Amino acid sequence: MIRVILIDDHPIFRIGVAHFLAGTGTIEVVGQADDGIAGLGLAERVAWDVAVVDLALPRLGGTEVVRRLRAAFPARRIVALSHFPGGAFDAQLRDAGADAFVSKVSPPEALVEAIEASAPGAAPAPLDAAAPPHARLTARELQVFQSLLLGRSTVEIAAELAIAASTVSNHVAQIKAKLGVSTVAGIVTYAHRAGLIA
Repeated sequence: MIRVILIDDHPIFRIGVAHFLAGTGTIEVVGQADDGIAGLGLAERVAWDVAVVDLALPRLGGTEVVRRLRAAFPARRIVALSHFPGGAFDAQLRDAGADAFVSKVSPPEALVEAIEASAPGAAPAPLDAAAPPHARLTARELQVFQSLLLGRSTVEIAAELAIAASTVSNHVAQIKAKLGVSTVAGIVTYAHRAGLIA
């Protein structure tokens, strides 16, 4: 039985995934958390084989959670989840230490396959090595970038990440510079062209 922890801030999605995984007969969900900090605490308290981590988490972003889990639990496996399509953030995830990536728009069977492929003793599928401009974003910039693509305002992002609105604005400026655009609309246009959003 593969023991899994789920770290995702959307209760309906998280509970639905837990129910689906329990029905496989080979996967047991041993814990759930709704933000990055709680997820790290959960990982310390329970015995698990695979962590399923959403990239857009409050308090501590998913990429940083992946990084810290990899440092603390080098022998265990991590599957990253995102609203965005596969390949979108492969460079960051590879650097952070994720073993697999699954888009939330994929069929649920894709998550089961990723978990089984990431189980102890299995060889994880390599992440794509492509490095487009958004691959140069830092972990915090990536959080802000993803939130912008979800339509959140500077104030909403600041509240979600527990940082000042001015700090968010500074991150947005860095994102614009790295993507070669001058407006938030330009960031969204870049995401469309890069295939990050439909």
